[in-house]
Amino acid sequence: MGISVNCLAELRRVSSEFPRRFVPDDLDFSDWKNLEPLFWYLLDRKFDSKDALEQWLLDNSELSASIREEFVRRRIAIACDMSGTQAEKAFLHFVENILPKLAPYEHKINLKFLGCPYLDELDEERYEVAIRERRCSVKLFREENIPLQVEIDKLTQQYQKITAAMTVNFKGKEFTMPEMFIFFQDRNRDVREEAWKLTCERRLQDAGELNKLFDKLLRLRIQVARNSGFSDFLEYISCVENRFDYTQ
Repeated sequence: MGISVNCLAELRRVSSEFPRRFVPDDLDFSDWKNLEPLFWYLLDRKFDSKDALEQWLLDNSELSASIREEFVRRRIAIACDMSGTQAEKAFLHFVENILPKLAPYEHKINLKFLGCPYLDELDEERYEVAIRERRCSVKLFREENIPLQVEIDKLTQQYQKITAAMTVNFKGKEFTMPEMFIFFQDRNRDVREEAWKLTCERRLQDAGELNKLFDKLLRLRIQVARNSGFSDFLEYISCVENRFDYTQ
């Protein structure tokens, strides 16, 4: 049941097909001192042409993708081993000590990009979405939302930790909640009904704690939205997720 605890260790850190050109392969993401110089390098770099701006964008994109990969790896590590405290500790360290320091620098990066004199020379069709998303990020940024987002990330992890630990004993075997979904499609109605009831009963065992977490998350998300000038969280998150091409 579940995923191998060593599944992440078996994956190559840097793909040979897509090697890094800006971020060092052996960079330790656990220490902000290793990351901050990369942001300063991007912020201090001068542009003398459209080509220079495009190379800067590639380097910035690589840095952002590498940080995102590290965040996702740490989150997956918890799902691989829900009983392990080391994985959870590593994830929370990243949430509490790395992500909050990223936000102001990413904001400065966006301002530098949008203020570049070569911005209008970029291919409109190719860069339209990237420019639109960065403008939206600048519009959304609020210093006071950084600690609130840390709390949101921590509460979200608590919520996911509880749901990921849920299992059901069905037909003599133990299954996770996602594994139970296959039985919802069984041709036999009795099998579908039993699987559904057992799944619901298991979820109800943690309903009280999950509801408390949801209420806390709701209050925090509404506050974040209002700090950013939105009337509600739906309007705010639609902008955060760049839902520009269809209605709420």
